[in-house]
Amino acid sequence: MTYFEACKWIRGLLEEAGVPEPDLDARYLVEFVGGFSEAGYLLDRDKQIPGDQLEKLEELASRRCGREPLQYILGSQEFMGLPFICNKDCLIPRQDTEILVERAMAAVADLRKERTALRYLDLCTGSGCVAISLTKLAGIGEAEATDISEAALSVARRNAELNKTDLKIYCSDLFEKVKGKFNIITANPPYIDTGLINTLIPEIWKYEPMTALDGGDDGLSFYRRITAKAREYLEAGGYLLFETGDTQGEAVSQLMRSAGFENVGIHKDLAGLDRVVEGKLP
Repeated sequence: MTYFEACKWIRGLLEEAGVPEPDLDARYLVEFVGGFSEAGYLLDRDKQIPGDQLEKLEELASRRCGREPLQYILGSQEFMGLPFICNKDCLIPRQDTEILVERAMAAVADLRKERTALRYLDLCTGSGCVAISLTKLAGIGEAEATDISEAALSVARRNAELNKTDLKIYCSDLFEKVKGKFNIITANPPYIDTGLINTLIPEIWKYEPMTALDGGDDGLSFYRRITAKAREYLEAGGYLLFETGDTQGEAVSQLMRSAGFENVGIHKDLAGLDRVVEGKLP
C-alpha cells in the first residue's frame, strides 16, 4: 500500500465514523505518521508505506474515529503563528481565540502611548496560548498567567518554554493568589451553559476538560466573578478583555458596564459572531 492509498483508506474509515472533514484529517494523520511536510507528502505519496507506519496509522485513525480531537492525537496546534503543545488537560487553542489576542495587542498599543512598562495578567490560561502569544508578540516584560488546574498549568509551562517566553505561571482560583495591579487582564473562562455541554460535538464534550467548559447554569458565572473583582487588580486606565460565547456579548457587556468599565465594546469573529468583549477602567 502506498501513502496515497493509505490516505484514501483512512479517509473511508473516518467518513464512515461521521468525522467532519475526513479528507483533511486523513491527510494530516498520514503526514504525521510519515514525518512529512505537505510538500513532502506530495513528493512521496506513491512510495510504499512501511508496515510499522501503517500499523501506527491505523491506531491513530481508530482514535479519530472515536472522535478524539485531531489536535490531541497529533499533540500540537498552531496559534498566532506559534507552536503549542496540546493534550486533554487543556482546551484546544482555536482560531477564534486569536481575536482576543489581537484586541489585547491593540490595547497594549494604546497603553504604550503613555507608558512603556506594562504588567499583564491572564486568567483561566489553560494551554497558555493567549498569555504566551500576547507576551511574546507584544514584548511585555512582566506577565503572569493563572489557572485552577495544575494539569493545565503543566502544559502552559511547557508551552512557555517551547516559545521562549518569560511568564510567571501559577495555580490560582481566578484572583485568589494574585498580588498587585495590572495594566491589562485577559480571560477566556469557561462559558458553556451546564445544560448544553452534552449537546456539543463529541470532540468537545467527550474529550476536552469539563472544568474549562462549564460556565454555570447560564454560562456567565465566571464573567460575574471576574468583573466583580477586576477593578481591584487593574490600574486606572487599564483594560479587561474577555473571550465570550457567540450569544453572550451583550450580557457580558452589561456586566462590565455595571462594574464601572467604560468604552465597552463587542468584537466579532470571522463568522460575524460575538467573540470578544473589552472595556477600560476610568
